[in-house]
Formats: sequence, C-alpha cells, structure tokens
Amino acid sequence: MATVVAAEELPTLRVPPKLIEGRQQDLESKETQQRVQLMEQHKQTMNKIAFDAATEEFRRRKVGEERGTDEQAAETFGSVQSFYLQMLDGNLGRGESSATGIKMNSERCKVLCRILEQDKTLTSLHMARQDLGDEEGPNIARMFKHHPKLIKLELEANRLGAKSCRAIADALQVNTCLTHLSLDDNPLSDNNRDYSGVEALCEAIKRNRTLQVLSLFRVGFGETGGKSLARALKSNSTIIVLDIGENQLSPQVHQAIAEKVKLNRL
Repeated sequence: MATVVAAEELPTLRVPPKLIEGRQQDLESKETQQRVQLMEQHKQTMNKIAFDAATEEFRRRKVGEERGTDEQAAETFGSVQSFYLQMLDGNLGRGESSATGIKMNSERCKVLCRILEQDKTLTSLHMARQDLGDEEGPNIARMFKHHPKLIKLELEANRLGAKSCRAIADALQVNTCLTHLSLDDNPLSDNNRDYSGVEALCEAIKRNRTLQVLSLFRVGFGETGGKSLARALKSNSTIIVLDIGENQLSPQVHQAIAEKVKLNRL
C-alpha cells in the first residue's frame, strides 16, 4: 500500500540566492556579448557603405562631373564619413539618427542620404533646422522612398519648397513604412507662388496607407491647398493626427479637415 505524503511534508528545494544571481548575470552577459557582436558587425558594414559613398562623391567631383576642387571633394568625404560614424556610435542599436551637430550642404546631404538609404536598421531620422533647400529635398525623398524600416522623419524648419514637396509626395506614393512625417515651417508652396508640390502631396495622401501623423504647421498651404487637402482626406483612413495650423485656411475648410481626421480615429 502506497504511502501518501501531504504536500506540506515534502522537502522544499532551495536554490542559494547567489547561484540564482550568478546564473542571471551569466545570461545577461551572454546577451550583452551577442548584442555587442551584432552591433559591431553592423558598424563594419555601414563603415564600408559610408566609405564607398563618400569615395564615389569624391571621384565624381574630381573628374569634373560637378565643378569643385580636390580640397572641397576631400572635405565632403572626410566630414560626412566622420559624422556618420559618430552618429552610428551614438545611436547604434536604437535605430535613430540625427543630423544635429553637422553643418549640412548639398554634397554632404547627398552622400549622407545615400548611406542612410542602405542602413536597414534606421527607424527614425531627425534632419530639422539644417537649412536644407530644394536641392536637398529630392535626395531625402529618394532615401526614404523604399526604406523598409524608417517610420519617423522630421524635416521641420528647413527651406524645402515645391520641388522638394513633389519629390516627397512621389516617395509617399510608394512608401509602405513611414507613419510619422513632419514638414513644419517649410515653404512648400514657394511662398504661395507654386502649388504643384502641395497638389502632389494631397494626391499622395489619397493613396498612402501607412502615414498616421502628418505635421504641416505654417507651410504656406493657403485656401487653395487647404481645399485640396480636405478633398484628399476623403480617400484617406489612416491619418489620425494632422497639424495644419497657421496656413490661412477658412474656418469651413479647417473644420472639414478636422472632422475627417476625427472620423479616422474611430
């Protein structure tokens, strides 16, 4: 006949706390080592991409495809590669990059965008207040057009005009990843002289199915752009946050936009 032992009478297995702590530290150490190893591999890959992109720009300028001295080409090479690698060190593993701290120009922006286009870990990019103009806008658009991971792009307080807006709109027609875009304080209509970029952006809003947050504060939409935006939003169901302040919209247009964004949140 089997003897039944009550649960409370069974001996309790006690693992020494120090042994538990030791095992946890071992696991954490292994995870850290694996993370560092992956980060180092990524850094080496991006280092080569940075080197190749900067070298290509140097050679292009040197052979005279664009006028410029060897010194200017070398300066582009050194500053962009150095900046990108510093940015990589500071944000590696977080998927975030910021252009804060670099004096941007057309060449640097072109090389940097070429590098970032191949950085498949990038999820957030901050390029606000960089004095970027219409020569730089298409490079930025090309960078994020097919990017598989970038979800947040901040471009506020630059000089992006109608040309840049058209390029960004073209990218949004294709992009299936970006959810947050800020274009605040950019003269997207070239100070009410050219609405082609605004119209293209509205057309992209009709078709894009991933953008959720769009910031267009003080971009020169005017009543013309506002009406186009209100019509475009009728075909959009994803934008749930939209800042369209200080664009000289009539109360009627502003209300129509606000009501549709509110419906999208339901």
